[in-house]
Amino acid sequence: MSNENLETLIDQLENIVENGKTIVLTKGLLVDGDAIREIIEDLRLSIPEEIKQAKAIAADRMTILNSAKKDGERIIARAQEPAMNLVAEDEITKNAHAQANEILSKAKAAANLEIATAKEKAEALLAGAKQEAKNVTAQAEKWSKDMK
Repeated sequence: MSNENLETLIDQLENIVENGKTIVLTKGLLVDGDAIREIIEDLRLSIPEEIKQAKAIAADRMTILNSAKKDGERIIARAQEPAMNLVAEDEITKNAHAQANEILSKAKAAANLEIATAKEKAEALLAGAKQEAKNVTAQAEKWSKDMK
C-alpha cells in the first residue's frame, strides 16, 4: 500500500471523527464504529506492506553498495593498466609513474566518492523507510487505543 493510500485512510478516520456527534455534557463523541473498524483493518493490512518496502530498500542498499564497489574496482583496474604498460626509461619512466600515480589517485578518489555517495543514499532511503514504518505503526496503535 502506498503512502497515498495510508494518508487517504488517515484522512477518512479524521473525517469520521470530525463529523461525529458530540455527547452532551461529556468529552465523548458518537462515531460510526463499523467505518472506523474497517479503516483500522485496512491500516493493519497495509503495515506489513510498508515493512516489506523497508526491507526491499535495505536490500537495495546492499545492491547499490556492491555495484559501487565493483565500479570502483573497475576504475582502479583501468587506471593501473596504463601504468603497467608504460615504457621503463629514465625520464619517460618518471613522467609515466607520476601520471600513473595521479590517475590511480584520481580513480581511487572517484571510486571512494561513488561508494560514499551510494552509502549515503542507501542509508537515507533506509532511514526514511524505517521512520515511515514507525510513524504508521504508532499512528495505528494510537487510533486503536483511542477506539477502546
